[in-house]
Amino acid sequence: MKMRIGSILLLTIALIGAGCGTLPYRHAPKDTVFGVFGDCYAAGAKAMPLSDSFASLTAGDLDEYYPHITLLNYGQGGGTIDSVKGSLQTDLDKVTQAHKGPMERAVLNVGIGDLQSSCACIVCDHPPTLEQGMACAAAYKSKLQTCVEAILKFNPHCDLVLCTIPDPNNGGKGICLPMKPAGILQEFNKSIREVAAANNVKVADVYTAFMGHPEYFVNGDVHPNNLGHSVIASLVDAQFGVTPPEKTAK
Repeated sequence: MKMRIGSILLLTIALIGAGCGTLPYRHAPKDTVFGVFGDCYAAGAKAMPLSDSFASLTAGDLDEYYPHITLLNYGQGGGTIDSVKGSLQTDLDKVTQAHKGPMERAVLNVGIGDLQSSCACIVCDHPPTLEQGMACAAAYKSKLQTCVEAILKFNPHCDLVLCTIPDPNNGGKGICLPMKPAGILQEFNKSIREVAAANNVKVADVYTAFMGHPEYFVNGDVHPNNLGHSVIASLVDAQFGVTPPEKTAK
């Protein structure tokens, strides 16, 4: 189990090293927005407290580099690609109305909700057929592309990161039964990578990082626990070119 060193300690070290003459920030202060969009993962479900969600952790790490950054989180508990797509323009309008500066960085994390509803299931008597699942994955890809286009239209220079979807079954080592139909999760993650490549945006590969680590999930749940959120934050940090606070073994 790992934990982050508090920002106060980091600030103290930086001030001592600089002779108390400068702040530890690597860029001049400027009001900017870090936007987070997506489903329950983005919303920070099961992170306790919510300040330990990956979105909040990454916002804190970004603030060490880009002071005056504001986290605007529009993650939806129980969200799907349809609900995220449906509210995205309204959410982007809210970013403008917040008057917190341009949205220079954003994360789009959506998919686990779709994989528990019409596209697939973990515990169900009548799972979708493979054909139905593949059709659903194709529709997901098209809608994800629409969401990415909307964000990049809002700010063509936005540093956007998409997150792949982890496997709660974890190759048979996890806390959930395998997702049905077989192969559907891989198809969703393939769609995420292809949409990212087509739009020249980044990918935080949560799927690969979580594989073999059932301890990243809440016991008996599809949601990441605090440790899992910390791992996602580190992956997103890396895509933004930010070095997260050092971690020490507990």
